[in-house]
Amino acid sequence: GVIFPDPCQPAFSLLNNFFAGGVPAEPDGSQQLILLGEPGSGKTSLLLMIRLMHQAEFWPKGYHCLLFKLDEHTLDRIAAVDNKAKTVLLLDALNEDKQARTRPLERLLPLLRAGEPFYRVIITCRSHFFPAMTPDSTGRLRIRALSGYNCPILYLAPFTAHQVRRILHKRLVRNTENYIGFQRFGVDRQKKKAARLLVGLGELGGRPLILQHIKSLLKIEAHRIRDAYTIYESLIQYWLEQQVDVLKESGCRCPPKRFELFNGYIRLARRMEEQGIREIGEKNLQEIFCEKAEICRFTHCSPEPALLRMSTKHTYRFTHTTYREFLLAHALIYDTRPFAAPLRATDQMVRFLDLACGITDYVNCLNLAEFNPFRYAEIYRTMFSWQDRLGRVRNRVVRGPEMIMLPGGRF
Repeated sequence: GVIFPDPCQPAFSLLNNFFAGGVPAEPDGSQQLILLGEPGSGKTSLLLMIRLMHQAEFWPKGYHCLLFKLDEHTLDRIAAVDNKAKTVLLLDALNEDKQARTRPLERLLPLLRAGEPFYRVIITCRSHFFPAMTPDSTGRLRIRALSGYNCPILYLAPFTAHQVRRILHKRLVRNTENYIGFQRFGVDRQKKKAARLLVGLGELGGRPLILQHIKSLLKIEAHRIRDAYTIYESLIQYWLEQQVDVLKESGCRCPPKRFELFNGYIRLARRMEEQGIREIGEKNLQEIFCEKAEICRFTHCSPEPALLRMSTKHTYRFTHTTYREFLLAHALIYDTRPFAAPLRATDQMVRFLDLACGITDYVNCLNLAEFNPFRYAEIYRTMFSWQDRLGRVRNRVVRGPEMIMLPGGRF
């Protein structure tokens, strides 16, 4: 039978055990693994590594691997797959699937039924979004009310302090590429500076998405980086400065200013949210950014890491969902144009608002139907609060007492 993963082990060791197990006699869900993690913890990257291992032929002969981003066409694509019994199916981002937004379990059950003929299935999802779980008699997590499916669950935890040190040692090495930039202070001093910065960020400093950009973070003034909101704000502004420089060097006749590019990305995030899309065609992208006809096709001049990446030919999407969530939160705070409808409140968007200036002024702008306050309090060790507006006195907003969300039921 399938070997269930045990906690506190390297992800690939657990996955090797998961893949090596036999085929269960009955379709009980034991061959379908749920991969959970926080934003930026590396869920999609892990699936991509599995897919690349297959393409590089580090894979048993006769077995196939398919990677799908979950959307309204996924079930049709799954049904059309040949030789399911010899195929590993990777389904990414349940939390971004529109059909899973209001009732995740009602979306998950058809996916599990469709995955029964496959050799193995892995489904990724953000921890906050996923249905409630409970430990069984052995301590392993199980999903409640899953109609008899007993799916193993793998939680992708942040890197440990030892792993962070190893990553810094590999990324900040003495070589010709970065020696000149670090010549004044030395690579060892930069490693210590990076370690202090990451320790100050707590659990956030152990996420791969943050560690991936440690060189960029070291070039930003330390006082600008305090929490998740200031990290993404600083990184995006830094990348846009680079983008403007590249546009100037490429011979752009009228290079945009940094704030013009930033406003363009906000318009893009708003358009995608209002239309419920995750990808946008090149022509529509040009229309959003090129308010001035002289601005050239910046997408072909973007330095790495770019906020956008080409998903298919002439189609773009945000490199990571968190960038879009930050831009939407920033638009709620600073953009004077109201949104046509309340924004779907994800855990990360609420966190950005809470860190920036609290959510008091934005509760009515958010659709909290899918927001799970229990998971928010569990992960961030805090419960966001707000104060109702009672009116204005001499241009001063009068607020009521501070309110916090309490879970329903017995407590």
